Amino acid sequence: AFAALFRHFAPRLKSFFGRFQDDEGRVEEVLQETLVAIWTKARPSIQAKQKMRLAGTSCAIFLKA
Repeated sequence: AFAALFRHFAPRLKSFFGRFQDDEGRVEEVLQETLVAIWTKARPSIQAKQKMRLAGTSCAIFLKA
């Protein structure tokens, strides 16, 4: 999932960061740090949604039984 996030946002963010920084290496570094920070913060939310979905499915199966 991180690779999909990277593929989707990296080109746009790289272009955006490049407007403010001429050093290509620094642009890459900031890009990676930004995407890792987004992923790290989004991951607990994604996991919570998956757990809720699983709990909802379990409840539905129990109620139908």
